[in-house]
Amino acid sequence: RQYFCEQPEIWQAIQQQPGLQALLEPSVEREVGILRIPLFLTILSVAYEPETPITTTAQLFDAYINKRLGLETRRAEREQFKRGWAYKSVAKEPDEAQTRQYLSWLARTLTSENLVELLIERMQPRWLENKRQKWAYRLIYGLIVCLIVCLIVGLIVGLIGGLIGGLTEGLKADFQIREKPNQGMWAAVINIPLIALFSYPGAVAIIYFPDFLTGNDSSLPSSLVSGALLMLIFGILFGNGLELIQHLTLRAILTHTGKTPWDYARFLNYCAERRLIQRIGGRYRFIHRELLDHFAEL
Repeated sequence: RQYFCEQPEIWQAIQQQPGLQALLEPSVEREVGILRIPLFLTILSVAYEPETPITTTAQLFDAYINKRLGLETRRAEREQFKRGWAYKSVAKEPDEAQTRQYLSWLARTLTSENLVELLIERMQPRWLENKRQKWAYRLIYGLIVCLIVCLIVGLIVGLIGGLIGGLTEGLKADFQIREKPNQGMWAAVINIPLIALFSYPGAVAIIYFPDFLTGNDSSLPSSLVSGALLMLIFGILFGNGLELIQHLTLRAILTHTGKTPWDYARFLNYCAERRLIQRIGGRYRFIHRELLDHFAEL
């Protein structure tokens, strides 16, 4: 009762409505009533509307989601709290239907993978839902790799090897854990040119000095050009360039099929603002496992 001292109407409703009283009692799923858990009391205090009866946990979650994603709530919070929001304006935020769709897919995926949290870096090609999407991923990744190899090497072997390598290795990707959203991918963008730059003198030496030492005709200008090509190969191979290509290919397919928005980190930060999920470092999780299960069933 003291919990609702500022909202006495909710306590009165609990006393008067059999549905809410039932949520105070233990059930098959839990040893204590859901409304005896502080988090769910907070959810009820947000979700409660006198004209909207709540008799089940699912109805409680639906009312809470509707309230947190409602346009009126979003506008009111922007006026009340001056902060850096995930989206610059309410108009740029995803609508309620889109948010439910994205979170539903995320919840189903986490459930099928037996996970409770998401790290964007760890999104895997096996999360694609059907064979067509998986083959599209393999094909796109293979084509990008073969184009890079062909541009750098300029050989037919590069075309065949890159394509076959992409098709056979595309679904074996596993990305490293990072502390911030997309930190690994941004690190790859920085690492590729840095590694390429620092490897350039060595690449030129590898090409130029064997001919120079053996007395064969060697051309420093041609070695500089060949060294630049070899430099790019080093940058891609040792700067996590292949992981970056894999990740962007996967994200592009998930966006095209309507499973995620392209700027996934911004969307997840928005959902954290809506208090549907919470962000811990670079990881995201639903505020409670039962809310995850609720979205998985939508």
